[in-house]
Amino acid sequence: MYENIEGLSPEDEKELRILESQITELFNLLEKKEIQTSQLKDENAELRARIQNLEQQLSQYQQQLSQYQQQLSQPQQQISPPQQQLKPPQQQLSPPQQQLSPPQHANQQIDTII
Repeated sequence: MYENIEGLSPEDEKELRILESQITELFNLLEKKEIQTSQLKDENAELRARIQNLEQQLSQYQQQLSQYQQQLSQPQQQISPPQQQLKPPQQQLSPPQQQLSPPQHANQQIDTII
């Protein structure tokens, strides 16, 4: 690269070393920036995927909201919970059927009084 380095003055050699150092530093910075650019591209792709996912979720939520709004705008039907009819089992408890007749002696007394 440098063909005539031997004939340089000390000042030119010093300036050449400074320039070499600056060039090396610039290449290092360029490499770092390329790495950062690559990382940013990867992050950008991830963010785009997240945005797309969020947009899909938003679309689903908007559809659900629209359905709920339609349901609310329709005339309200009285919706009551089903009534549970809890009744005890019907048991027919009736006393044994006996024909009760008044005692014989009581009738006799009534007859005699009349």
